[in-house]
Amino acid sequence: MGILTVEDGSVDTDNLEEEGLSPGKVLIYRQGSTAPSIMDMGKLPVDFSEEESKLLNEFIQISGVSDLMLNSRINSSNTSGTALEILLEQDNTRLSSTADQVRYATKAITQHILRLYKQFATSPRLTKLIGTNGAVELFYFNNSIITSDDVIFETENEFSETLTQKRSMIFQLLNAGLLYDENGKMSNVVRAKTLEMIGFGAWETSGDLNELHTKKAGKENIDLIVNQLLPAMLEIDDHNLHINEHIAFMLGEEYEKAYENNVKIKDILLNHIKEHKNAL
Repeated sequence: MGILTVEDGSVDTDNLEEEGLSPGKVLIYRQGSTAPSIMDMGKLPVDFSEEESKLLNEFIQISGVSDLMLNSRINSSNTSGTALEILLEQDNTRLSSTADQVRYATKAITQHILRLYKQFATSPRLTKLIGTNGAVELFYFNNSIITSDDVIFETENEFSETLTQKRSMIFQLLNAGLLYDENGKMSNVVRAKTLEMIGFGAWETSGDLNELHTKKAGKENIDLIVNQLLPAMLEIDDHNLHINEHIAFMLGEEYEKAYENNVKIKDILLNHIKEHKNAL
């Protein structure tokens, strides 16, 4: 409430010190004396106001927002679409550094989690695995399966390219004919990936036979890593798709790590591929 100044003998100072000035309090002072008042403490120095404005401007700069994002207003001189796009790109550029730091922190935390599982996951644990084709699987693992604590980001920085830019690039590729095969047609796999890239992944048909065969071959690769076994070949298998999926797995990094722990998986997988080729 500040400091109250009163004239000597004008008010009951004892009562004023005990109760203070509360809302609705009636303050009686002696007739003819000066009414009590709050002492003028003066104003803050100008340096404080300047420092506050400077700090606010610095926070706006490091947060990566411009007047367009901060106030939802644009300068009257920036009315063209190109100027607005440049402003948005500048904001994304400022934010990209912060986004990279978040990604680095996430990567470091994940490495620590892997090390803890490697040390303490002696009994089987259940986890969820999302494959490259979006299939979600559950499987058991223990610390012997964890052979490395390296973490790799397979996705790009979200700020490096917006959804609108991705869609525009995909449409340009379609117009140029770069996504079609030698017969001028688009395969089912490319069509599903294109729909996913432009944000319509839900339109992808989950009953496509090629995709189902590819997922089945991917499950077999996981079974080989976990259980060192491969299921028997079936008559309904699309042998070409299975062969390509198994060969792609053998050329990948996951196979190399699994082969270091168990060299027998090489013969198992080669014999399985040979069975598919014989069936053809």
